[in-house]
Amino acid sequence: MPLDRLADLSLVTADLWTSALRAGETGLLAETAEGALPVKPAPSCLVVPLPGDTALLHGQGAQAVILAILARAAGQGTTLAPTDGETLSLRARSIALEASERLTARAPLGEFDLARATLRSATALLLAGTATLAASLLRGAAQRIEQSAEHIVTLAGRRTTRVRGEDMLDAGSSLSTVETLSLSRSGGSTIMTARQDLRVDAERIGLG
Repeated sequence: MPLDRLADLSLVTADLWTSALRAGETGLLAETAEGALPVKPAPSCLVVPLPGDTALLHGQGAQAVILAILARAAGQGTTLAPTDGETLSLRARSIALEASERLTARAPLGEFDLARATLRSATALLLAGTATLAASLLRGAAQRIEQSAEHIVTLAGRRTTRVRGEDMLDAGSSLSTVETLSLSRSGGSTIMTARQDLRVDAERIGLG
């Protein structure tokens, strides 16, 4: 239809009508004077129609299209989806998602490409079969850090640990294998206590 003819509203609204939707064997149906008519959403109707909805429709013939959902029974949720079921993109300067009770995202694959991300949560829980974190610089700050695992493996080219207060190790047994060992104590005394034997084996031992 030429754009200059849109001023004639009778040409635009002649095939617009409303109807309640019901489920059919192959899809949704709308009731007309001639009987049930198959309907499908128009590309502009992103709300997935449900049986019982009141819809604004266009066209007669063999099939009509749903332009909008006008009413829905209370308690039924709303789902947005493209008519072809493929890709739905949102583009804006700022997008906000707000949920008063729960926010859920499900997908076989997820990817976020952000210049900067901030996550604020009173409690956070990450459950994963395998989790990998890669960064050129990784920093963590907490008043208390607790780790629990059956096996912990750490690989590093160099490790530096600084403890301002007390450093305690409580283990069933401790084994250290190093090529070169250097111990330096700045304190006034060093105490080593063993219940039975304390052994130091070397070709040469110097004490002084």
